[in-house]
Amino acid sequence: MYLRKFSFTSSQSSMAFKVAFPDFQDNPSWIHVAETLYGDEEKWRAALNVPVVQEQEENSNERENDTTGDKLNPPSLQVYLSRILENPAVDEADQDSYDNALEWLKIYVLGNNPPAEEGNNNDATDATTDATTDAEDMEGLTLDTEHATTIVSGLPTSQKKIIHTILLEHVHPDYRSNSIPKKDFILWLTKKNAIRSYLFYKVVGLKALMDKRKISLKGKGGSKMDRIEALAGTLPDSQLANAATNARRRRKEEDEQLDPKDRAIKRILQWSFLPHQKGDEREHCSLGHRLEKPILKNWMKLLADDEFNGAVGLEAKSAYTAGLAAKKEMPYIKESIDFLVVVGNQDSLIPDEDEMEVWGFEAKGRVTSATAIEEEENFSSLFFDKHLCIKDFEMVQVVRKESERFQVLHHALVYDLNAVVIAISDAHSQIIRSAIIQFSQETKEHYKNVLKEMMEFSFKFLYQQPSTSSVLRREPVCVPENIMTVSEQVPNINGQEALQGTFNLFHALQSLPKPFPSFHRLIPAIYAFWNAVKGGLDTTTKLMDDCAVKVPHINCETVASTRCVMLVFVAVHRLFQLFTAQQNLNSYASLYHYRKASAKQTTFHQTLLECDALFKKKLKELKELAEKENVIDLVTLGGEGSCVQRRRQPSRRRIEGVLPEEVTFGTTLHELTPKRITRHVQMGKASNKIEDMVRTCTGMPMKAIKSEQQRCNYCRTMKTSWYCVGCKRWLCMDRRATAKNAKPLQLYSHNVKGKQFSFHKQCFHAAHEEAWCRIADNNDNGDESTTIGSL
Repeated sequence: MYLRKFSFTSSQSSMAFKVAFPDFQDNPSWIHVAETLYGDEEKWRAALNVPVVQEQEENSNERENDTTGDKLNPPSLQVYLSRILENPAVDEADQDSYDNALEWLKIYVLGNNPPAEEGNNNDATDATTDATTDAEDMEGLTLDTEHATTIVSGLPTSQKKIIHTILLEHVHPDYRSNSIPKKDFILWLTKKNAIRSYLFYKVVGLKALMDKRKISLKGKGGSKMDRIEALAGTLPDSQLANAATNARRRRKEEDEQLDPKDRAIKRILQWSFLPHQKGDEREHCSLGHRLEKPILKNWMKLLADDEFNGAVGLEAKSAYTAGLAAKKEMPYIKESIDFLVVVGNQDSLIPDEDEMEVWGFEAKGRVTSATAIEEEENFSSLFFDKHLCIKDFEMVQVVRKESERFQVLHHALVYDLNAVVIAISDAHSQIIRSAIIQFSQETKEHYKNVLKEMMEFSFKFLYQQPSTSSVLRREPVCVPENIMTVSEQVPNINGQEALQGTFNLFHALQSLPKPFPSFHRLIPAIYAFWNAVKGGLDTTTKLMDDCAVKVPHINCETVASTRCVMLVFVAVHRLFQLFTAQQNLNSYASLYHYRKASAKQTTFHQTLLECDALFKKKLKELKELAEKENVIDLVTLGGEGSCVQRRRQPSRRRIEGVLPEEVTFGTTLHELTPKRITRHVQMGKASNKIEDMVRTCTGMPMKAIKSEQQRCNYCRTMKTSWYCVGCKRWLCMDRRATAKNAKPLQLYSHNVKGKQFSFHKQCFHAAHEEAWCRIADNNDNGDESTTIGSL
């Protein structure tokens, strides 16, 4: 990561090349690279924002082509009027009106003086003769509304018509207004040139310009004037839709204040301190890396099947991956290529080294449906073959993205390759198209010169050989003032101190002998110190958290107990790794090598499985031992065949202050009591023991605590808390309500101390009445017969 910073990789060189080109547009190497990457002169000038040098011809058709141009890239109003003044029309019917209209526009667009009084127009013309020298920076002459109304009312009709025509021609026909009303013409005089350039656009044209420049407004889009002010850059930030638009505009304003070389330095710093990827962007990048090998395999099959017209009879013998590599004797040029492919003839099984050639391979995945469809549509519009073998100057027609053109050219330079392959696929590694690009030595030399010049004006101080005394004293790198100033505009750097420290680290790494070892474990010193003193807490937590089986957490005691048990298992795992390691621990080169070897011996999951098997084995042994001891006790106590039951002391808890006791006076059965015991007895389905128990029971009522209720076994309608221990039935003992009760009300009448009382007859009484009567009949000394009355 650190060695890639402040170097010229493909992405950094592409950004720096584009912004620094205006300062090197007369350099042959820069022009050659621009033609290779962007096409002919007209295309690379448009792509690199370099003005086109045109011969001045007095031709109205040429002027019309220049003024219309691209729909969404019209020249500013000042530049447009300057071109008309340089090439005025000669075929106008009223030449005087046309000239007067031009002079009128020249005063208000290119001049800063008020118009001269009538009869003194020559002086006004002389005052604005030099106004075209720097047209882009002119704000134009603005008037108040009252003065503008007076000026518009005094213009001759023919002159006003010509002015309207010239102003409307500045806008593309698809987006211009049909005419200019008087109120808009007055408004035009009251605004500056930045707003005048967009004042006569239709709303659809303003929307198209805003979409191209990625400008959006809050709410439903705002009024027409809001759109114009947003395009002119005069609308307050609070009315724009998001902070990203404001940030882009601020960055653009900051860039305009820097010269091309400083802008190039800023781009390199931005690409040296990139933020971490998040969300879909990170996922798509990871998927693209996973697709590299499948794309390579599919392309190798295409090469073996002779799908490329210029590469018949070749096949890929082998492919190799490579890390970050720097150009020999040019350490500031670095690149990480996907694969290096060894290509040879198909017929030769063991080819000679002279017959084989090394190609670079760059795999690109269009992992979303939108990018894949866009690539397919772009390919179908070119009318090319799906797989091509081309020269470097044809690359601009085949490879759509300029960043990918820079990338393959960078591969060819760093590894000195004659050919680089770029293969583009969808998310399923199916190749959409591919190209074998052959680079000439001339192109690589020119590109090398370009990168050398970019290094010299940007980070030359980093690649100079330090003196021996400065290395011994560990002096910090002396950073130029302009780089420190530019770094303030890059928020990801996080201050000049962070930039100075990164420069020092980069310079120290560059001074080390090459090649470098693996940098996977290269971390900041403060992190390394913490890792050395903190112990293995993080690793222990990770082992426990990655365990597939989780103990359910009920309360804090369960969590603590589970944690302690898992810590024991982690300790067992570490001990197992230690005892299975080599006897002489000094045979390991470092602690890292010991940990790596221990991780290969066993994993924490395997240790848990071993512990599980050990516990099951131990449990089985304990069960077998317990069974043997049981048999010995039985033989000792009662001999063979004796059945001795062991009783355990029950856990007795007080209920409302009373210890519950087991019932010893109730009936004991050796079979299960049926739930509907009364019905079973009436239907004759009950066993003899249960029938006798019910017939002879005279009632042993007990009330359940805490109002626990069950449905009555006699009436099957009400719920009761009373239970008869004698006949094992739940029976009603209370009548809860006298009104609206479906049960018939039955009463007993009985003499008590010579006075007659009435009592409720409940299910408990009805269930045991037969037994009571039978006992009364058999008892010679019984009381009077009981009379039953019902209501």
